[in-house]
Amino acid sequence: NQYYVPYEPFAVAFKDFSNVDSQELYNWEIEQTRIPFNLVKSQLFEFTMIKVSDNEGGYYIKMHHLISDAWSMTIVGNSIMSNYLAILNNTEYDIDKPTYAEYIQNYDEYKNSEKNKKDHEYWVNKYDVAPEVTTLKPRTTKENSIASNRKTFVLPEKLCKKMYEYSSENKVSIFAMYMTALSMYMHRVTGKEKLNLGTILLNRSNRAEKNTMGMFVET
Repeated sequence: NQYYVPYEPFAVAFKDFSNVDSQELYNWEIEQTRIPFNLVKSQLFEFTMIKVSDNEGGYYIKMHHLISDAWSMTIVGNSIMSNYLAILNNTEYDIDKPTYAEYIQNYDEYKNSEKNKKDHEYWVNKYDVAPEVTTLKPRTTKENSIASNRKTFVLPEKLCKKMYEYSSENKVSIFAMYMTALSMYMHRVTGKEKLNLGTILLNRSNRAEKNTMGMFVET
């Protein structure tokens, strides 16, 4: 069963790496990351303040994917920075954020609404016959596996800058640009006019959800 508990203040751990070789910090980070969470009666997150020198520091943040996604990590980073600057400038800082409990309540209301019935009917009819997925290579084995490989390509800084400028000027996201480029390539290679590509969805449909920590992402 899934559950959540009311918030309780907790102590943030502190590690001092100012008097040791920097490699020790990296070794500690790798070691901490490999330790699995206890899924029962656990906070499913860890925060550690790190001192690198008298003028340099940071945070080690570890959160389970059950309670967070990549967007959540962005919220954490932005919140730490904005609150730090507020304290530095002696101004009020904002800790009043939407909660995942509120999202669950809103979703329960949606599930019992007429809108949900209409949405369900629309998608059931739209994909009554599942479309053929667009692929580059035919499947050559009957084995099912989630194993995969990753290839990393680092784009030149000049090209990255042009992409961000184009994205900003045309009010489209970098993700949309990549999906468009991929679709153009798939069309050219396969010759198909209609493409069906699987992708990951942010799944945050309004401003409140975009400011909410939690696991929203879907495929």
